[in-house]
Amino acid sequence: MNLRAFLARQEMRQLSVIEALYQHPNGISLEELLKLCPFSIKTIRNTITEIQSYFKDFEIDYHQNHYYWRASADFGLDRFYDYLMQETSEMRFLEHLLFEDCFTFSDCANALYLSNASFHRLRRNFAKILATFDVTITNRPVRIEGNEIFIRILYILYFSEKRYAAAYLFPDRQSDNALSNLVSVILKEHHLTQNYRQHEQLYFAGAVSLWRQRHNRLLPKNYKSDFIQPTNLNLKNAKNTLEKALLNMNWHFDFDETFWLLSYDYLLLSEAHFRQAKQTNPRIFELSELTSNYLDDLLNLTKTVLSIEKKEKLVWQFCNENYIYLENCDFITILSNSRRDFVLNYEKKFPQVVAGLKQFISNYGRKNKIQITPDHTYHQLFLIITLLPEVLKYWQFKTRTLILSDVSLTHPHYLHKKLCQHFVSQTQFELVENINTQLHEIHEQFEVYDLIVSTFSPQEMFSHLPIVTIKPIPDFHDFLKIETALQQITTMRQTM
Repeated sequence: MNLRAFLARQEMRQLSVIEALYQHPNGISLEELLKLCPFSIKTIRNTITEIQSYFKDFEIDYHQNHYYWRASADFGLDRFYDYLMQETSEMRFLEHLLFEDCFTFSDCANALYLSNASFHRLRRNFAKILATFDVTITNRPVRIEGNEIFIRILYILYFSEKRYAAAYLFPDRQSDNALSNLVSVILKEHHLTQNYRQHEQLYFAGAVSLWRQRHNRLLPKNYKSDFIQPTNLNLKNAKNTLEKALLNMNWHFDFDETFWLLSYDYLLLSEAHFRQAKQTNPRIFELSELTSNYLDDLLNLTKTVLSIEKKEKLVWQFCNENYIYLENCDFITILSNSRRDFVLNYEKKFPQVVAGLKQFISNYGRKNKIQITPDHTYHQLFLIITLLPEVLKYWQFKTRTLILSDVSLTHPHYLHKKLCQHFVSQTQFELVENINTQLHEIHEQFEVYDLIVSTFSPQEMFSHLPIVTIKPIPDFHDFLKIETALQQITTMRQTM
């Protein structure tokens, strides 16, 4: 499911164009832009005009059939995402559905400054998207009902992307601080990793849950974990502080409901939590078995051997992050997708690796009759690339690059260090201490390399060899030339 479908067509077009430009900082041709953004040329030009009228700091130049992003350093995709989250009627409607601060559809239309006709078009679009998850929008009051787990995860992601909204999730600052403090105490007292991402996830889960509790929207009472218990003194004090702050507003508080991600094993904070959940929670046991099979297929394909301990840790990490098997989580983000951007950047350097991984994920989905969405694919790619780099070697072509320099005897070693720092694993850089004196022997000596990087121009002698000439102190343009040459070599090998 792509939650961008919530947006109006105009915002969807703007988002598509901006993301395409952002992903091509060195310019993108009109033909390539048309492939990424399936609109007419006239529509793309009108969309670019709209973008520039909304954002004065955002400049898009057109030169020699290429579009170029010309934005200030502090203007990135996040700023445009923030604009969409704050200003669009669609995203503000999502908040009204959670807070239930509109009694009738007419009230909601007035709050969004929309005509009744425009509002009902928006509502019908939302209803169509949400119906696939057994979620409905009701009137009197205007609210969202149905699949409670989906609803809560939807709003956790929403507020995670719209972080500034945390300031007004509660009517008073005291409740906000009390919830944040309770999250910190839970992590500390259970000796769990304390980082911003986990704290944020638990905070927003608790805040959304408290709003749902306030309107008597509770989770179905299925399996309950006992991994997190408010038993020690610090936890009891933090819990009582939050409970007292909420009672001052006549809000209901239930510990298990508020921290449902932990109480019902939807977030596995540690290997110990995972092991316990696997033994006691049938859903986690099934998920771990499916994840283990997924990893086994990947490891067998790539002929990778891992220790039992490392594989068990990977199963926990994939279970904790893997949305493929969770029917309530058929989406990864609302608008922004930093993981997709990470994969796209990685793909530019290692297209053959990403192509191989995509093929594996697609084959696995067909084999096990699992529908894997594009968001899922990028999410899986991110997990494999970051958590299991050992398997990437299976798809990587082994290239050798020779470094030549006429600056000094020690300069090749300087270049070797510099290039190895920039191109960590794309190729193997080598030096030749002794170069043969005979021309045919030099040819034989150099022909074993896929690429030659040199501070001088030996093309006249070796015109048939791929040679990149760089400056004695390489800069960004030199790195770009080397990267382009390596990509061309990779492409040639793929077509052979």
